Amino acid sequence: MMGAKQGAKRDKRFSHPSFCAKECFERINHEIKSLLRKRHVPLGILSAIEEDVVTFFASEPLAVYKSCLPSGYQRLLLHACCQYLDLSCQSFNKDGFRWSKVRNNNDYFDRPPVMLSGYLEQKMNF
Repeated sequence: MMGAKQGAKRDKRFSHPSFCAKECFERINHEIKSLLRKRHVPLGILSAIEEDVVTFFASEPLAVYKSCLPSGYQRLLLHACCQYLDLSCQSFNKDGFRWSKVRNNNDYFDRPPVMLSGYLEQKMNF
């Protein structure tokens, strides 16, 4: 029997990059996941979106990120990226353009070890 001071050992599977990526992917809305599985995702565009969002929140975790992407599909990729990163994203119309506003609901921002583009490339055979 273990002493009270030793405590239970931490299950290291939860800190493994592939587990973290799967857990992050599971946060994505069912409809968006379904579209990501059915369509060929332009990983270069997704990667660029991810890099912009991650760079922004890594330096300003409590700030609000705003984006005006040129297509609805790119906004969908932004929403998928945000859900994967545990961020909230809301799109809205302003001055004839479709904008997206991204917020971090946490007091910190942690970049996962595997980004969504990498996860899709590995797991979805892109």
